[in-house]
Amino acid sequence: MLSSIVKAAAVAVVAIAIGLVVYEDQLPAPYQHSVRIARTTVPVMLAMGKLPLGLRSESFDPRTRTLDYVIEHAAEGNATSVIDTIDEHGWSGYFMINVGPAKSEIVLAALEQRLEAALAEHRATGKTSFIALELGTFLGYGAVAIADAMKAFKAKHGLRDEDFTMEFLTVDPSPTAHAVSHKMLDYAGFGCDLSQYCTEEKVHIDVCLAYSGDVLRRVAAEGKKLDFVFVDHVKHLYLSDIELALELGVLADHAVVVGDNIIFPGAPDYKAFLIEGRGKDVFDTVVHDSTLEYSETHDQVTVSTLK
Repeated sequence: MLSSIVKAAAVAVVAIAIGLVVYEDQLPAPYQHSVRIARTTVPVMLAMGKLPLGLRSESFDPRTRTLDYVIEHAAEGNATSVIDTIDEHGWSGYFMINVGPAKSEIVLAALEQRLEAALAEHRATGKTSFIALELGTFLGYGAVAIADAMKAFKAKHGLRDEDFTMEFLTVDPSPTAHAVSHKMLDYAGFGCDLSQYCTEEKVHIDVCLAYSGDVLRRVAAEGKKLDFVFVDHVKHLYLSDIELALELGVLADHAVVVGDNIIFPGAPDYKAFLIEGRGKDVFDTVVHDSTLEYSETHDQVTVSTLK
């Protein structure tokens, strides 16, 4: 009896969803945006097993779907083309939870600032490495953008591995995220960087199939320090992971930590920690107003510099 009710409810939901999609253009603008998000996030939830409808298929997953779109439309070996193509796909109505074009400008500006500071440290004190970490790979959008910026900076200043190494770790526990982002990075021209046998002077990239806390502990065990951290994974882990990073002592002097989605879906405890709590004594934080990826919905990005 219960299963019949569940099935009937599922059919009703699907019917309503189809009706909304069909008449989407006739709805007021705010509702059009809501329908667009719903018709793309529901398949995401289905793909991740979050809805009890018994429908799980790779065809629903926005990561594999977006990778197919990139391979079909982007120029291979061109990171800018890959990013632009993902954005094109996102703006066409396929809502995705990567950082998107508006907020990535904030992320990359913070990264550039930290790179410049690290280069100054290299020249003044002999600092020999720069390590960036991304928590939450998803499909590789942020990874491609960050790796490309690091590669460009290294080339611009003529930095070679024997003098100044650059390492980028991107972390996600999802096997799909790991596979898709690895392919996305390879297609964007970072195949050499992903190989331990790479002989070119580039950015050393590690796509980690792991949980964020485990990677932070690994970094600590290896005696490494993180210069830049982009936090864009599960929102309820923002605070605990940064507290863990502080506890482990893995943040380099003047390290920069960037947090995405502060308003939507939201990380209120993390923001409170930075602005009102213990974090205000540890970091200098700037809150940047922006918009949610592929929409006009208000969002914020925090850029925090270790004091």
